Amino acid sequence: MIELHRLLLTYLLNSIWQVPLLVLIAFLCAFILRKTSVSIQHRLWVATLALSILLPVASTSGWFIALFGSPAGRMHAKTTSTITLLLDGEAQGGALQAHPNQLLAAVNPANLLLLVWLGFVLYRISSIAWSWYRTQSLVRNSNATILPPALDRQWKAAESHFGLAATRILSSDQIPTPAVLGVRNPVMLLPASLFSQASETEWAAIFAHESAHIQRRDFLLNLLYELLAIPVAYNPATFLLRSRIANSRELICDQLAAESLGNSAGYARSLVHIAESISNSIPAPIHALGIFEGRNLEQRVMSLLNRTPRLSRNATAIAVVFCSVIFGSCCLAASAFNFQPAAIVSSELQPFAGTWNWMFKGKPFIAMTLVPAGDHFTGSMTNGFFTNDANGNMTDAGSEPGTSLVQRSFFAGKVLHIIVQDDRDKSLSEWTMMLLGPDKAQFDTADPSRPKNLKPWIAERAAETASSTPALNSGSVYHIGTGVSAPVLVSSVPPDFPSGHHEKNFSGTCLVSLVVDASGSPQQVKIVRPLGPDFDQSALHAVQQYKFKPAMFKGKAVPVSLKVEVKFTRF
Repeated sequence: MIELHRLLLTYLLNSIWQVPLLVLIAFLCAFILRKTSVSIQHRLWVATLALSILLPVASTSGWFIALFGSPAGRMHAKTTSTITLLLDGEAQGGALQAHPNQLLAAVNPANLLLLVWLGFVLYRISSIAWSWYRTQSLVRNSNATILPPALDRQWKAAESHFGLAATRILSSDQIPTPAVLGVRNPVMLLPASLFSQASETEWAAIFAHESAHIQRRDFLLNLLYELLAIPVAYNPATFLLRSRIANSRELICDQLAAESLGNSAGYARSLVHIAESISNSIPAPIHALGIFEGRNLEQRVMSLLNRTPRLSRNATAIAVVFCSVIFGSCCLAASAFNFQPAAIVSSELQPFAGTWNWMFKGKPFIAMTLVPAGDHFTGSMTNGFFTNDANGNMTDAGSEPGTSLVQRSFFAGKVLHIIVQDDRDKSLSEWTMMLLGPDKAQFDTADPSRPKNLKPWIAERAAETASSTPALNSGSVYHIGTGVSAPVLVSSVPPDFPSGHHEKNFSGTCLVSLVVDASGSPQQVKIVRPLGPDFDQSALHAVQQYKFKPAMFKGKAVPVSLKVEVKFTRF
């Protein structure tokens, strides 16, 4: 229940500002597309409605963080199969301030905000349900109509032009304007009073307009848009957005109707005459699309009479692509900048609290301690490293000197994101944590440059009486720096130039990684940057014969990782 509370509140907080932002961008794009077809402009408003629903969902799910990771810092591979746990300081810590998770709402106001939002949602659902019931009652109480021969011919012409079939025609004295409804079996409702008021020309306009609605399946689409808009119906920008969708839909049907009649000016005059005859009538039901559904008669008439040339196909394509780029960029930026509610209580933080030992082959190599501090965690993390193979499996791991501090934390769904600052160069790294049980968790890195097949690792909760810090002399491989001296090369063997290569003025380098153990002997010798199979084999053979004075830490010889370049030259 707490998780649902957080998700709803996150969605609401982000939709409050993201929906108006999208509508504002849509108005900018509508200005750019003003000389394109009305169908393109209609698609713009429909796409804006869809994004208004999906963008807050993206912010709630934390997909941007999961996909792109923390904007501050990058982890670097020591080799193609090795990832260091700590950053090398390429990014500035201040960049992490882009996460606005500091702007959090208190619990009581949050609950009040949710209640108000739920009230809007319930009101909107009940309003749609009542309108649907009213519309169905209207259909049941309507009468089957046999059109006079002259009107029947006009209706048959409209049916033929728009490719319609099996459309029922009913009349009712409870509606002021012609309207269409129905999903699989469309129905055209005609006001009984209009038979004595409209001329044959006006009836031709009515049949053409309503046929365009049926052909486009506007009743079903309108119902779908109304249902989709329910989560953001509270936002005034949504009302404006729905109005634009309705207006542009009517403009499209006017265009189709005028084309079918072959006389835009005559069709426009028919609209004005019909509007005059029903000006004092009651409005049509919400789920029956009437000829004046958009309530933008003046704009529709001006559009029909407008002779301004439209953009060419190429210019239209350029304008559409440009607007798509604008929308995509703004959505990406809005997803990265999202509000996270402070609805986390101590009981929710507690399952994550404690000391977690990151395990490799049954032994801890890093300990992360998480301490609740209000609505977030503080704590520390011992330094360490790990390597992985081509399949993303961990092949080696160990501890390193030093302890780094947890700077902040935030939740994205059920995943805890933990930002740690390296105690050596003050760079930042980001990790994710997901509980697998009371005393078991799964950790992963949020670095976007991580290998795609890297598998998460398991951590176990440390017993309160046990030491949570791995022993520094437990066989782990160290790295030079922070008290760890570098090994000293005592003797080396030059590599043999491979036989079969007779190139003159040849120069090439292999990069080789190795571990210098506590006795000064090379171990785990591998090629990091190859030069060629025969050159690589010669380099490995030479490095395996190196002798070192071992590295030292706190007066003791310790194994350290190292990389050496083996150069081949011939003049």
